[in-house]
Amino acid sequence: MTLSRMALDNVFSIVTYNLHGFNLGSILLKDLLLSNDIIYVQEHWLSSDNLAQLSLIAQSHHVFSNTAMDKNRARPHGGLAIFIKYELCKSAVLLHSSERCILVRISDFAICNVYLPCGTKEDYCDALDHISSYLDLYCNNLKLIVCGDFNAQFNSDNKYWSLLSKCFGKFNVVETDSLIENFKTAYTYRHNGLNVSSFIDHFAVSINICSVVMSVEI
Repeated sequence: MTLSRMALDNVFSIVTYNLHGFNLGSILLKDLLLSNDIIYVQEHWLSSDNLAQLSLIAQSHHVFSNTAMDKNRARPHGGLAIFIKYELCKSAVLLHSSERCILVRISDFAICNVYLPCGTKEDYCDALDHISSYLDLYCNNLKLIVCGDFNAQFNSDNKYWSLLSKCFGKFNVVETDSLIENFKTAYTYRHNGLNVSSFIDHFAVSINICSVVMSVEI
């Protein structure tokens, strides 16, 4: 998914992309780095010994990253990164990094990359509480851009929506799905073998910057 936003006289673009493994997703990631200013990445599946691979393909971007693979996982799992173009990175400060989110401050913005679980409502609530605690700590006076893999569709039929809407209300952020053309039939994940699709990757932004979001695309 891509969000384009106007900052003063400049336009910058933000992308969120679940790699489903660095080996599988790195080719498209290289293309995204050529034409976008900030890229949020989930599920790179790299161990701490291999995180340097992210920097090696990002010649024009600084990368903040972490791993979820140093916990004796039985299978590839998790891993987050935020790539920020060097021109925007002069004032970038890493505020928090964990398995569920990376939070970076750029000037008066807080950009938050999230990877939420697909499991019980209790697990989801715990992950949201974890993320919220750091937004509370660092982001009271900052404009928020939160995006990533929410593992949830943003509608009242989804079992996680009541938790998400409460969290959004607390931090005065709004979803941007409605800015996507034909968003009611759009999807961000598809399993061709099972013939199933879902809309689980999203952008949410502070209410006071929503009016300068120019477009959201899949």
